[in-house]
Amino acid sequence: CFDARMLLEKRARQAEEPRSHNTNTLLRTSSSSLTPSSNVTQLSSLQSPVASNGTGHDAFPEVEAFVRSYLIAHGYTVRFVALQGMNGRTDVSARLVEIDASLPPTQRVKTLVHETAHAVLHAHGAPDRALAEVEAEATAYLFLDGIGLDSSRYSFPYILRWASGEMAMVAEGLQRAMGLAHRLVGAYEQSPR
Repeated sequence: CFDARMLLEKRARQAEEPRSHNTNTLLRTSSSSLTPSSNVTQLSSLQSPVASNGTGHDAFPEVEAFVRSYLIAHGYTVRFVALQGMNGRTDVSARLVEIDASLPPTQRVKTLVHETAHAVLHAHGAPDRALAEVEAEATAYLFLDGIGLDSSRYSFPYILRWASGEMAMVAEGLQRAMGLAHRLVGAYEQSPR
């Protein structure tokens, strides 16, 4: 069973514990560097927003290819371009997702899933910007965790910052995020690799 709340609580406890991972799994940021008003997914100061839970970093090209295919199947064009001051953006009216081409593979994959959530969940508008960001990042976290990749050290501070610490908003955002993440995990598991 895909119990996102229980999973998030577990991951939050684990994120608070001291870690002795290598530099590929250790994130070097604080939640204070994430600002909702910046309109930017701020990953540039991070060593790696996604750590492997056993899947391995060799999975990133495969995951990226899957997510790109998913977006294309939903009528979106995906482009990797130079973006100034942001890691990704989605234009639902133009059915376009753009990801900063200079991002390392781990950041590119996490950002691509985040933007996929915007494309799917917010195609007909978003209730408000903060909730949209909570939904998109929660989807990215839940999907990546569901396939064995951990983005909690980046995703949790991002979600809490956009929710202004309001757990009711986090819970509301999780409702839609869980459905999309579950569909993405199922589709990924069924995809040829």
